[in-house]
Amino acid sequence: AALAAQAREEQQAKLAEERKAAAAARKAEADAKRVAAAEAAAKKKAAATAAAEAKKKEAEAKRAKAAEAAAKKKQEAEAKKSAAQAKKTVEKAPPGATINLFGGVGGGGGKMAAPAPAPKPAPAARRTISLFGVGGSDAPKPKAKIAPASVKKAPSKPAAKKAPAGVPSLVNWKKNRDGSVTGFISGSPAFDEGEKVTTSPIAQGDLSAGQVVQTGSGSKYFLV
Repeated sequence: AALAAQAREEQQAKLAEERKAAAAARKAEADAKRVAAAEAAAKKKAAATAAAEAKKKEAEAKRAKAAEAAAKKKQEAEAKKSAAQAKKTVEKAPPGATINLFGGVGGGGGKMAAPAPAPKPAPAARRTISLFGVGGSDAPKPKAKIAPASVKKAPSKPAAKKAPAGVPSLVNWKKNRDGSVTGFISGSPAFDEGEKVTTSPIAQGDLSAGQVVQTGSGSKYFLV
């Protein structure tokens, strides 16, 4: 009888261990499913964020190209207008007059001398006209030579610093209220040349021309 009771106790203990092991296995399986579901949700969220960012960049690229095309068209129209005005001024200028490309006929600054006709010899006993007024002598007087006016050149601007290797440049940039910077990018493999972009908020660097700044995500830009 004692042996039979002992055998029953051993069998019950064995069954209890088996039930405990099965419960632990079910718990481990449930935990694995929860981890897999969380990872799948994180991947889905990351994919949605990347798609939204790509769509935003595409819209910014389209706006930048449209702005660049409009600016180029405006510059071409202004250049044609200036050329037509200069041609009209030259045609209306009297012989021997100096032509100011910035202010019409006469005046100082940026002058270009118009070619004067060759002087003709005055006949004897004929009144001559001086460059500075009407002369009173009947004898012919030699005309003064007109020295061509020197053409003033605008002072050249100092050469801007170059961007470090691998760092894209931002031209015509401006600082936004959120600390980000908007400008036309160049030297970036991710964007077209002259494309208008807006960075993330700047975390490091001085927001001034010739400086390299860095966003919170680690992207660097050279401000021109």
